[in-house]
Amino acid sequence: MPLLFLLLTVAQARAQEPPTNLELFRRTMEQQLAGVEPQLALADSSLLCYGSSVPQAGWDWLFESVVFEKLGGKRALRLRRVDAAAVERPLLHYVPMDLNVRYEEARSGRRILRTVSSRLHLKYLDERGELIFSRELIGSVSDTLARGQIAAVEDPALPFTIGKRPQPSRLKRMAEPVVMALITGGIIYLFYSFRSN
Repeated sequence: MPLLFLLLTVAQARAQEPPTNLELFRRTMEQQLAGVEPQLALADSSLLCYGSSVPQAGWDWLFESVVFEKLGGKRALRLRRVDAAAVERPLLHYVPMDLNVRYEEARSGRRILRTVSSRLHLKYLDERGELIFSRELIGSVSDTLARGQIAAVEDPALPFTIGKRPQPSRLKRMAEPVVMALITGGIIYLFYSFRSN
């Protein structure tokens, strides 16, 4: 019986772990791609070339993995990375613009409001070279997490997953030691007052 309780507790703790910033970035890019996917008038298993004119942004591999999963896996499109100046069509041209992680203190001070956002510019040319769409896509996801979970959701190997952490207010930083000193002093006073009686 105690073993079953332990297993249930561990399973519940795993279920409460928040998604990492990388997972949330992936989710925003999936939303962005889902918004333009209906306009990619391609039959399943046809060829789609993709490329970027911007030098490696450090996170363009993340968008490319989303493209492979959503278009290559689900629709079985044959994907090929090409130089953006290439004349191969149809071409999905993307420009990675911005990834951002923002932490803000929630009202209680123990919870943090996390907002993960990404900005991409996507342009699609069909097989005749006609521009079907060209737009900037912004996606964001927000959730709350405990202040102590910030380090667990960031990946130090990927600098774009690290956001600026909110600093506690000066009043809280000064009040906490004062309250602890008063509590400690009160306990010591009560100990000696009961001992002398």
